[in-house]
Amino acid sequence: WLGLDSPTGPVSGTVLLSRLRELRNCARIVGEQYTIEWDLSTMETVRLWPTQEGQNGQSFVSESKCQNPQTWNDAFVEQLNAFAQSIHTREQPLTSGKSALGTVALIERCYQNRKPLDMPWMQSRNSLLAGAYMP
Repeated sequence: WLGLDSPTGPVSGTVLLSRLRELRNCARIVGEQYTIEWDLSTMETVRLWPTQEGQNGQSFVSESKCQNPQTWNDAFVEQLNAFAQSIHTREQPLTSGKSALGTVALIERCYQNRKPLDMPWMQSRNSLLAGAYMP
């Protein structure tokens, strides 16, 4: 769960991350009226549709085909170059360290609130080992 204080009041949400089950590689925001989804694997497709089934409203898909699409590695290299450039020129970076604190806090909360999965196969294995006859 995460929360955001907005000018119109608090907004809450859920973050789903998993290494054990396959999730779609997307960012999705579900609002009262519309849902918007961004495909993170291609970074080229954005979808928008009415949240409630049967709700009146337009659906929209935007697919931009970039000539030279930026990869995640390219974005990371660009970030490091911008950081080094701001040190070299002593100019303010485009994004301050302070602006990243919210993101870091969210990641830390995700780690703090993680819940272990039930693994019944481990319990039965431990039960078998505990009851095993050892001469």
